[in-house]
Amino acid sequence: MKLLSRLLLGLVAVVVAVVVAAAAIIMTADTRQIAGVISERVKAATGRELVIAGDIEMKLSLVPTLSATDVRFGNAAWGSRPDMVRLDGVEVGLALVPLLSGDIRLSALTLIGPDILLEVSPEGTPNWRISVDPGTARKAREIEQEAERIYGLPVLESLAVERASVRYLDPGRKLDRRLLLTRLDLLNQTGAERMRLDIAGSAAGHPFTVGGSITSLYRFVEDPRFFIFDLLVTGLGASGEAKGVIGAPLTDRELDIRVSFHGNDLPDTYKQAMELAPNLPKFEIPAIKPYQMAFRLAGIPASLAAEDIRFSAGEKGGLAVALNGSALGITGRKPKWSFSARAEAPDPSILSGLAGFRLPSEPGIRIEAVVSNPDDELAFSNVSLRLGDTSLAGNAVLEPGNAPPKITAALKADRLPVDRLMAFLPGRKEKQERGKAGDGRVIPMVEVVPPRLPALDATLRLVVGEVVFDGLSIRELAASVKATSRDIDIGLARARFGGGTWSGRIGASFDTGTPEIAGELDLKDGRIETLLAHATGHELADGPLDAKITFTGRGADLRSLAAGLNGDLEVVMHGGGVPNRYVDLLAGDLIREIVPWVHETKEARINCFVSRFHIRDGIATSTGLLFDTDKVAIGGGGTINLRDETLHLRINPKPKHESLVSLAFPIDIKGTLANPSAAPTPGAVAKGVAGLALGLVNPLGILLAVASGGDRSNHCMAALENADSPTPEASTIQGIFGGGK
Repeated sequence: MKLLSRLLLGLVAVVVAVVVAAAAIIMTADTRQIAGVISERVKAATGRELVIAGDIEMKLSLVPTLSATDVRFGNAAWGSRPDMVRLDGVEVGLALVPLLSGDIRLSALTLIGPDILLEVSPEGTPNWRISVDPGTARKAREIEQEAERIYGLPVLESLAVERASVRYLDPGRKLDRRLLLTRLDLLNQTGAERMRLDIAGSAAGHPFTVGGSITSLYRFVEDPRFFIFDLLVTGLGASGEAKGVIGAPLTDRELDIRVSFHGNDLPDTYKQAMELAPNLPKFEIPAIKPYQMAFRLAGIPASLAAEDIRFSAGEKGGLAVALNGSALGITGRKPKWSFSARAEAPDPSILSGLAGFRLPSEPGIRIEAVVSNPDDELAFSNVSLRLGDTSLAGNAVLEPGNAPPKITAALKADRLPVDRLMAFLPGRKEKQERGKAGDGRVIPMVEVVPPRLPALDATLRLVVGEVVFDGLSIRELAASVKATSRDIDIGLARARFGGGTWSGRIGASFDTGTPEIAGELDLKDGRIETLLAHATGHELADGPLDAKITFTGRGADLRSLAAGLNGDLEVVMHGGGVPNRYVDLLAGDLIREIVPWVHETKEARINCFVSRFHIRDGIATSTGLLFDTDKVAIGGGGTINLRDETLHLRINPKPKHESLVSLAFPIDIKGTLANPSAAPTPGAVAKGVAGLALGLVNPLGILLAVASGGDRSNHCMAALENADSPTPEASTIQGIFGGGK
C-alpha cells in the first residue's frame, strides 16, 4: 500500500498538470507547439522539466486522441538519475460532444510502460516532494484559472496503466524494492465523486491485487486537500481492507487509514514479508492458522503511528497468540512501541523451530507479558510464565545492542520443578547412566555437559518458595545467576535445605572445553538426620549441624572432577544423638566389648562432632576428627582417595570410664566408599596397652586428659577453637568467580 500510494501521488502530480495545460490549448494549437507549451506549464507547476522526446500526434475522429511517445519527467536535483518518471507513451482521448458545450471531458488517459523511480535522499527527503518558487507557482495558477474560466475543469472518465515499473530506493535504510503493475484501471461514472480502481501486479515476485474506489480525479483537481479511498487488497497469502483519508496528498500527506487483513498461513505470509522488508527479525514462526490483524495508521509519512493494533492467531485448544498495542514513529529510525502479548501452547513441541531445539510435548505452556522498547532496550514487564501447574512472574530487560546481547531478569515463583524445566532447555534430556553396572564405585560416571546457551550475557535474580529437583526439596531460595555461553556463576543468598540455611557461590567455566568448577558453601543450623536421610535413606544420627565447603575441580564427568578435586570440608555438630543400633556400625562386636553400656539406653548422646578434611588433587586428608558422647570420646584421621574411592582412616575411641581405658585401642577403617570395613589396628588388641592406643591417633592432642581424667566437658569446641582453619584454594576459586568474595 505504501508503494501504491506513492505511485498514485506521483502520477497525479504529473497528470493533473498535463491535463489542465493540454486541455486549454488542444482546440487552438498546432501539434508542433504542444510539446513546448505542455513542458512550460508543467515546469511552472512543479519546478521540473517535462520532456516529450518522441512524436506528438492528434488523431481526429468522434473521439479525438492526442498521443505522445518517449515522455520524461525530471527528478529531484539530488536524484540518482535525471528522470523520476519515464513513459514509453501517453494517449489522451477527448470526448467531442461535451466539448461543443464548453466542457473538457477526457474519455481516456492511457500511460504505456511507465518507469517510476521513488527515492529518498540521505537526509530523508523524498523525490516526489514538489517545491517551486512562490512567484512561479502563482503565475502557473493564474494560467490554470484562466483555462478553467474558459473551458472549465477537465473530467477524466478513465485511466489505464500498462506494464508499469516502480522502484523504491532508500539508501539510509538500505532498501531497494521493485513493484511491477501488469494492470491499473480507473473508471469514473458520470457525476460520481469516486472512481473504481482495479490493480494487478507483483512485489518482489509476489502477486497482489487491489480493488475498490478512490476520489475521482475530477474531484481531486477541484479540491486537492483530501484523497479518500476504500480498497480490498490480496497478497502475501492474505486478504484485507484499507480505507481512509490522505490529507494534502501533494504536500505533507497526513494519513488516517484503517487496515485489517486475515490469512490462513502466518509462517508463509511472514516469509514473503521478509523478502519485501529484510530488516524484519529473522526467525521461524510456528504453524499458526488462521490469523487476523487490524490497526490504524495516523500522522505524516515522516512520523507515522500505528494505533489500536490488534493481532490474534490460532484456534482454541491449539497454539494461540494475541497481541494488542501501538507503535510510534514506525517510519523513522527509532520507532517506539508497546504491546500486551499472550501465547499459549498446549503442546509446546510445536515451538521447537522457534526455540532452535526439540521441546517436549507436555506440559502446556502459557506466556503473558507487556513488551516495549524504551531507550533502545527490549523490556518485558508483568511477565507471567505458566508451565503446567508451575508459574513464574517478574520482569526482564534485553539490550540487543550489546555484543553479546545482555539480558537482566528478576523472577519469582511459588514452586519450581527443575526436572520439568530442564526439558525446556537445549542439551541432552535423556537420563544419563549412573555409573557402570558392577564396577563397585559410588561416584557415578555422569558426564558434565556444558549447556548450549545462546551468545548472550544473562543475569537472573530468582526468589522461589520451593525448588524440587531429583527428589530433593529446597525451600525459601533466593539466588542470582550470571551466565554467558562460556560460564555460569550462581550466587546463593539463601536456601533452606537439610533443616538449615545454605549460602555461598558455585561457578562453572566451559571456556577451555573441559568444564572447570569452583564453589564455597556455608550451612547454618542444619539437621544431620535430614541430610543423612537424603544421602543414605537412614537417619543415622540426629542433632544440629554446621558445615563449610570450598572446592575447585576440572573434568568432563563427575569421577574425573572428584579425582582432581581441591578444597576443604568442615562439619560441626553441637549436641544430638546416635541410636544405639547404629553405634554398632563403628566396629560391630568390638564396640560392645569396649563400651558395653551403649545399650543401656536407646541412644548415645552426642556432645559434639568435628570433622575437617583438606582435599588436594583428589586426596581428602583428615586434619581433625573428634566425636564426643556422654560415654566415649573418639579422635581420628587418615585419608579418603577420591580417585579410586579407597579409605585409609583410623579412629581412636577413648571411654570416659577410667576402668575401661585399658580396653581402648585404635580401629582401622579401610575398603572403599561402596564397601567399607572396620577392624582393630593389628597388634593393638594383643598388646592391650592403652598408651599405644592413646598415642596413635590424636591429631589435636587434647583427648589424653579427657580419657585419664574422665572430664565430660565439650572438648570438640575447644579443639575447634585451638585448631587452625584449613586454607582454601583461593586462587582457582577467584579465577572462576572473577574475584571471589
